[in-house]
Parts: sequence; structure tokens; C-alpha cells
Amino acid sequence: MRRLLAIVLLLCLLACAGCTATSGDWFAPFQGGFSAELDGTLGGVAFAAQMVADAPDANGARAVTLTFYAPEGLKGATLTRGKEGRVTFARAGLELQDPPVAAIGALFELFPTGGEVQSVRVTENGNTRVTGEGFALEFRADGTPAAIETPAARATVVSWRAQ
Repeated sequence: MRRLLAIVLLLCLLACAGCTATSGDWFAPFQGGFSAELDGTLGGVAFAAQMVADAPDANGARAVTLTFYAPEGLKGATLTRGKEGRVTFARAGLELQDPPVAAIGALFELFPTGGEVQSVRVTENGNTRVTGEGFALEFRADGTPAAIETPAARATVVSWRAQ
């Protein structure tokens, strides 16, 4: 009987050791200011960019600027959303206020500051994948973001720096 009890306890311990907590603030890295180098896709178009985001104000609004490295047609262009929500596209001396391209808004939503976590699991490469309604986040073992997916865009975080 002791042997059976020991085996059951061992199996329970092994099962719990593979679990990852679904609680905790997975959004904490995005709730302050940050800078991230990204490689991703938006609507099937590959892009590379640096995203710089201010810390959100008391109302949750933040200024975010993307500077594109690729594709070639956007190289050097900046896309900025101010705290008031106004979007500006600038490239080679040309500046457009609130460009009529709805898809670009998805880039500003890549790093959510909140949401309901539905599942958390450790991936084969040791990262932690957190999913919820409309997002999937992947974190490296040190807690820095590794990848983000939304219905409209996905990005690999090449580098991350909290500000």
C-alpha cells in the first residue's frame, strides 16, 4: 500500500512540475515605456521596425512610434500615434495625418497592456506562451517578450529594452 501511495504522490508531483501558473501579470513588461526591434508580418507583408512606446498615462493613453527598416518602400518611414490617438505617417519630408489605412492600427496593438489570459504553457524551446482572446504572447525564460501574435499581425521581438 505504501508503494502505491508513493507512486501516486510521485505522479502528482511530476504533473504539477510541468504546470505553469496562469496567474501573474503577463502584461507588466508592456505597462511601462519600452523599445523593441521587431521582425513581423502585417496583412501578409513582411516588415522590420523599431517600436518605441512611452509609459501609458493615467487614462492608459501612450505615444508610440514605429521606424521601419523594411520593406524597402517603407525604409526610414515613421508611423506615430500620439497620446490623443492621432496617427502620423512621415517619410522623406512628406507627412500625412491620420492616413486612411485601417490595418496600420494593428501595429500599435501588438503589445497589449491587459486582457484575459486563457492558457499558459511552456513551449519546446523553453519559452512561455500566453494566449487569450485576440492575442498570443511568448516570453523568454528571463521574462522578456519573444513574440506577439494578433489576428492582424505577428512579430518576433529581436531585442527588448524597458525604459
